[in-house]
Parts: sequence; structure tokens; C-alpha cells
Amino acid sequence: MLTNGDFEGGLDSWQSRGSATISLETSQAHSANNSALVQGRAETWNGLQKDVKGLFTAGKTYNVSAWVKLSDYNTAVSPGVKLTLQIEHASTEYLELTTVKNVVAGDWVQLSGTYTHSITTEESAALLYVESNELTADFYVDDVSVTLVEQ
Repeated sequence: MLTNGDFEGGLDSWQSRGSATISLETSQAHSANNSALVQGRAETWNGLQKDVKGLFTAGKTYNVSAWVKLSDYNTAVSPGVKLTLQIEHASTEYLELTTVKNVVAGDWVQLSGTYTHSITTEESAALLYVESNELTADFYVDDVSVTLVEQ
């Protein structure tokens, strides 16, 4: 369902969010060869995002997942990281797709959750993004996935 969540196609369709910069990283990967490195964050919501307009259907349930690892020089912090969905329709909603998980340097940590889409109005925009409660944390992201739960 979600394309290029493993960054093997480069940063295609992924964008920086806020002040963050993103780059393709070939020295760190959860699987295969590539990941995305997020740096230069100044706000909790700064990070990596992907336009997912039209991906979710009302009443359907999805498994969402991403793997995150702190960059090596952030060893002093153990920030909380999560996947969030920003939906623009009649209003702007920020939906927490995964619970906050602490991420440490040197280890890939999986963010995962189950999300049931309840918005029935057509969205004008939908952004899936990774954010952290630690403003200055730089981190790698890999293997982002959204899959429909068969019912």
C-alpha cells in the first residue's frame, strides 16, 4: 500500500517537515541498503513526511510500522518517537498512529500500531510523518509500512 517505505528508491515521494533536512543514507539500514536520515530539527513535529492522500478508507483498519534508530552521536538522549497522521478535511486532525517509543543510539526500534480510519469526509491533504519529543534528536528511518488488515 505505501510505496518506497524502504527508501530503496531513494527519497522519492518523501519530504522534510519543518526545519528538518532529510538525506538518503547508505551506511545505515534496517533492511536492504538504504534509510533516511533526519537532521536539523527545531520542533517536535519536524521530521520526515510522505503524502498519503487517498491511502486510507473510512471503516478500514491498518497495521502501521516504521523502524527508527538514533544517529550515533546522540547517545545522551533517549527520545520518544512516533508515527503521526495529519489529515486536512473539515478541520485539521493529528492522529497518533503508534504509541511513543523510546529510541536509543545503536539499536533499531520498531514503531508499530493498528489504526482504524474513521474520517468519512474527503481529505484535502494527508501526511504521514515521524516525529520526536526530543527537539534536537537526529534519527534514521527505514521500512515504513501501512498495510490493510483483512477483515
